[in-house]
Amino acid sequence: MSVSLKQIFQEKLHNVYEERYKKELEVQTDAYRYYIRRAESPEMQKMMKMPKEPVFDGNVLLFPMEKMASEAGNWQEEYFAKAEYVLFASSAGYLSESAVQKTTEFFERHPKEDIFYANEDRVGTDGQRSHPWFKPQWSPDTLFAFFYFGNIFAVRAGALAKYRFRESSDALEVIYAMVLSLTREKPAALLDEILYHRECSDMESDAAWESECVGCTPFYDEIKLQESEERGWKIRMEHREGISHPAYVSSGRKVSILIPSKDHPEVLKRCVESIRTLTAYPDYEIIVVDNGSCEEAKKEYLQLGRKFSYSYLYSPMEFNFSAMCNLAAKNATGELYLFLNDDMEILQADWLEKLAGCAETERIGAAGAKLYYPGTTLIQHAGITNMYEGPVHKLMKKDDAEAYYYGRNRLRHNVIGVTAACLMVSADKFREVGGFCEELQVAYNDVDFCFALHQKGYDNLVCNDVVLYHHESLSRGNDLLDEKKKARLQRERDVLYGRNPGYYDFDPYYSRHLTGVSENYECGLPYENRNLMPVGGVTPVKKRLGTEEINETLIIRVDHAERLKFAMQGENACYLVDLHAHVRGLDSCDYTYQMYLQSGNRTFAVPAVRRYRPDVLSNIYDQKHVELSGFAAKIPVELLPAGNYEIWMEAKSVFSRQVLRNRATETLQADE
Repeated sequence: MSVSLKQIFQEKLHNVYEERYKKELEVQTDAYRYYIRRAESPEMQKMMKMPKEPVFDGNVLLFPMEKMASEAGNWQEEYFAKAEYVLFASSAGYLSESAVQKTTEFFERHPKEDIFYANEDRVGTDGQRSHPWFKPQWSPDTLFAFFYFGNIFAVRAGALAKYRFRESSDALEVIYAMVLSLTREKPAALLDEILYHRECSDMESDAAWESECVGCTPFYDEIKLQESEERGWKIRMEHREGISHPAYVSSGRKVSILIPSKDHPEVLKRCVESIRTLTAYPDYEIIVVDNGSCEEAKKEYLQLGRKFSYSYLYSPMEFNFSAMCNLAAKNATGELYLFLNDDMEILQADWLEKLAGCAETERIGAAGAKLYYPGTTLIQHAGITNMYEGPVHKLMKKDDAEAYYYGRNRLRHNVIGVTAACLMVSADKFREVGGFCEELQVAYNDVDFCFALHQKGYDNLVCNDVVLYHHESLSRGNDLLDEKKKARLQRERDVLYGRNPGYYDFDPYYSRHLTGVSENYECGLPYENRNLMPVGGVTPVKKRLGTEEINETLIIRVDHAERLKFAMQGENACYLVDLHAHVRGLDSCDYTYQMYLQSGNRTFAVPAVRRYRPDVLSNIYDQKHVELSGFAAKIPVELLPAGNYEIWMEAKSVFSRQVLRNRATETLQADE
């Protein structure tokens, strides 16, 4: 069979576009590679080996961390006094070639800052980068738990002038003591870029890599709580001997344990019995608040109250968790309040003492525990993270036998919030923020409360060394399985961010470079809307798209066409158009695509971003090259005149003049 020149030309052109498509798909399915392309300049991606000896690079001293062992004080006069800035990094890796420049720029732009730390990753022997460690903003309790600055940080040399270095053969101990001292009164800052690349062999396991970075290896092999306590936390505390830190020591103040409960006396019995049986803390009371149990259950609650010595507040009302907690607090006599679900089960004697020590600390707002599903080591709660899709419990149903993302389920970590299933706060801080918001009757009241504490300048904390069983949702059921409850959950989420607009997709203890849609800790996925930048403009076009141009060979399905309720940090109000489109029965990589918005006699070309859509691929797997069928645009509201806009997509063949257009059934309402 003869092949025409046209066919040869088309095949070559197809190969060119297919190769481009495959390269883009490869990038978009590798989240970290996509981050590097999007966030780093070519200059930043270049590396230089960190020297093994101190080296001056202009006004910046590159100082290998390993050199801080033994005679650290001797470096003061010879090196530190001659530098303007000192960049500390491990010699077991590479610096970004821009690290020195970034150090100088940071301190010049932030004259009040004395210390910063930066993000890092791993580089293999093949030069490929992986395992990004995106660090939180300043987290004092996380720092006291372990040296989360990792393998790179910088100090203004003047801050070291009067510091007396500790003598030790352990370089990390010298550095740790120095950093704790320098940040005792003045917090460190995060330079939110990858500036260090730890060199690792391809054979090194992920757990070994992370444990070495975190420096808390004892925790990685522990499963049982008791073993973690005896072999983990105490080891870390001994490591800090002589380093003062005004936190975590309980003075024995009275704790009021406040438990909402209704119609489940058998559930409450397990809770209060475990409290009375195991708790070693000397001074606490238990108050149970009931919003209207039936008479039979009420009698059982009263009997349990006599047996386990708790106060019983019976106040019939519509279920309102916030109101019940506030009522209990009004009747409490303790200086510390512990809000506890009735479906909790205590597992250790010192749980209350540890939480009290944290909650009493002046700087700490709410302190919470790590929660397991009953009879397992599966995590139900290890702190609340505030993400693009709302507040979530990271690591849900992950086995605590493993450690995740640089020890996020180990040690103590600052978090934006903790669940009110087990939340301790001092009575004065509770009153300072006005208690729980009673407009949030069921969900997000604890998140709102923790936001309020954070706004007042307090750090919230999850104590991963305190573990309880949580027999979750026994009384209310699963909100996501009921349509009415799902709607109520959405309404209360809107109330939460309406009250706290600055916290939409903002969590200082969770990097903005991590995913906003998953319970795992992983690099932000390319197709997440939080990674979508607002368009710089829309282009008016003269063409008028009419119904006669509709060609249903071009498939369009709109996922979102709306004004976003809340603006992300640093952005103004925007509309979001998010859809997927492909050419049915043909190879979609042989077409270029354009989005249009049309209202009346106005038509705008919109620079939509093409995105990976694994969900589309799984549903229409019989079509060719539909992995990149997503198209999305975030449009600042000032760019669109008011009107009801039709949403059009256009697909142009790369082989011919063929143009396919189709209109979505949905429209975008622009109201400004």
